[in-house]
Amino acid sequence: HEIKDAIKTLLDKFKKRFPNRETERELFILENYFGLDQKTPLTLEGISGFLNISKERVRQLKEGAFVNLRILANELNITL
Repeated sequence: HEIKDAIKTLLDKFKKRFPNRETERELFILENYFGLDQKTPLTLEGISGFLNISKERVRQLKEGAFVNLRILANELNITL
């Protein structure tokens, strides 16, 4: 639970740091991929159905979100 809470806090900071439409989708993908907020984790294919985009596009957005999270974590001196 502590790890999920830390991730959720980082995602909240992420949303404030990168406020745009892509960020909303990236957050949706990360929250659902990892099953945050007591959600059951979804596959890329499952997430693609919710967003009505391809599984490959979901993967690309997820990877982009990881890059941005690493940048933010480095700025906050958090090790991922």
